[in-house]
Amino acid sequence: MNSVDESVNQGNKNSRHQSVTSSCPGRFERGFMVEREEGGVESAFAKLQEEVNGFLDNPSAGSAFNFINCATELKNEDAIKLSDNDNSLVVRVFWAVNYVLFDKDVSAAQEVFLSKSCGEPSDDEVLIWFFLLVRCRVLVDATYEAFSTVRKRQLSILGKAAKEMVRLKWRYEGPDEQLLNYIFQLRQSIKSKELTRESVALSLYLNKTDLVAVEVNEHAWLKHEFNRLLPLASFLFENNLSESPDVIFYHNMHLEILHNSSQLAQQIKEEAVAVVGNSPCELGSGKGKVIDSYSLVVRFNYFSVREHYSSDYGRKFDVHVRGAGDTEELADRSSDARFVVLNQYDFLYHFRRWEHLKALYEKGVRLCCLPSGHHFPLQKELKAEPSLGLSFLKFLKDITNHVERSQCFGFSLSDQLSGKAHYFDHRQPAYTHNWIKEKQIFEGWVDNNDRFEKSGYLGKTFVRLKETFFSR
Repeated sequence: MNSVDESVNQGNKNSRHQSVTSSCPGRFERGFMVEREEGGVESAFAKLQEEVNGFLDNPSAGSAFNFINCATELKNEDAIKLSDNDNSLVVRVFWAVNYVLFDKDVSAAQEVFLSKSCGEPSDDEVLIWFFLLVRCRVLVDATYEAFSTVRKRQLSILGKAAKEMVRLKWRYEGPDEQLLNYIFQLRQSIKSKELTRESVALSLYLNKTDLVAVEVNEHAWLKHEFNRLLPLASFLFENNLSESPDVIFYHNMHLEILHNSSQLAQQIKEEAVAVVGNSPCELGSGKGKVIDSYSLVVRFNYFSVREHYSSDYGRKFDVHVRGAGDTEELADRSSDARFVVLNQYDFLYHFRRWEHLKALYEKGVRLCCLPSGHHFPLQKELKAEPSLGLSFLKFLKDITNHVERSQCFGFSLSDQLSGKAHYFDHRQPAYTHNWIKEKQIFEGWVDNNDRFEKSGYLGKTFVRLKETFFSR
């Protein structure tokens, strides 16, 4: 872009910024309301996305997109019901998005979102703001302030909000005794099964079985929750605290997941591993045969091994790294894998619905998870949720002590900033991830190893052996 284009673009940005800081609703927002009145909520948020599209070169655009997407989802959630006649939500989200784009200041965005110039924020709007921060994985002063407002107003889903606050702190501050004390403090004023579950999960994580025994004794309903938290199933089984014949099934599934995870780690130590991300950066590279030459090929989520992409991305796969979602597409891919890695922080210590994963387990699929505490250093450094790719590469690095650039395919970690996520479809990238920082971390890992390979007798010998292996 030349200097003239840059100045024009900057001028457009400045004028647009001024319009959103005017009194509510301002000139731009009135046009927005017309769009909403004609096309409804979805049309209004689609209009917002069009506006943000012009700023994809701005690193904050991903966060702005996430605000919009989360607001759209929250609008459709049963837990939060908003009137279709209430225009202020769209205005408030629009203002907040612009502050994220231009100021990168969540506190300023909060001040704008809850501005009284659009009238006193309703209870629903206060909840929307809090859950926007939760969905965007933001834990800052604004998050604490928003949760404090939710508590003061004693809003209807306070228990759910408290649970989300606990999970944010678990992510970014760590699962420790301090967090356990925080949960117990919340429970003094918030009576909620959600918080009871969180204290049980964390107590099991910290191996405080005496506290778990107290909770089970005081809350008999926990004895029926073994099918939602596998470590609880093992606790109940080992202490003869459940009469259900099904508890042993979930206890065994828990043990088998731990065993499979250990077995996968051992195979990673012993075999040549190719890690194939979903970035379109390999299109036209012709690396498919190289990928298929590895003894262990790792792929992610909704990958494709269709013939159309085989020359660039190969067709072999052994390890399916995925989220815990319940979709037929994910299940189909998992069914064909040697190992399925359920990649979420402290995966076993979340109360969840296990039915779809139980179905895979009963088919003989070897379910695994990453070690407890594995994600925390990344979450702390990124101040965001790490992508499946980066968190698995850390697992590989922890086991083998290095990550080679030559074993990583489809890892640009910058395509997402231009709205391109996959080589096989046009889905929007996930903006809960800090892609810029992820790229820096990845480049640091492989660059350190590249320097080792290029220096010294051992490094040069390693390079020769690798080149000989792949030239066969």
